[in-house]
Amino acid sequence: MPFNARVENVLVQNNMKVSKNEKLIKMDMSEFMSQLEITRTRMEYLKCVIEDLKLDLKSENGYVENCDPKLKLLFNEIDSAKQELDASNSDLLNIKKLYNAGAISSNEMTEAELENQKFAQDLLNAECTFQDLLYEKRKSLELNEREYQILSEAFEATNQKN
Repeated sequence: MPFNARVENVLVQNNMKVSKNEKLIKMDMSEFMSQLEITRTRMEYLKCVIEDLKLDLKSENGYVENCDPKLKLLFNEIDSAKQELDASNSDLLNIKKLYNAGAISSNEMTEAELENQKFAQDLLNAECTFQDLLYEKRKSLELNEREYQILSEAFEATNQKN
């Protein structure tokens, strides 16, 4: 973290003898203190973001109450797509029985198979979108944790110098 401060007053003169721990200059630390506060605030913000991302990533194994609304929507889409596919699979079995019994045409059978494939594709698309969002959140978590660590180390180093 850069040390931005301004010298307000030089308290010694050229060739003047000084003692150990004697103040040599007076500095205006307001800009540095402002930057320090901005860093502290950024770190607090990053902590919250990291917590939220970790909560969202827990939803990878199942629904989590306070996760990202996008994840909730995708959970609902996946559940709906699974239900539609299950119903379509059941219908397809019945239609195959009717086809094998000669009660329906091959066109009707093909139409039912295509509809079933559409439901399977809808489920696959929802699951892929869900996995893509989780991937983005993992990457975001990595970046935010890295930034937090860098700021934390700089903040610690600054505090050790003071």
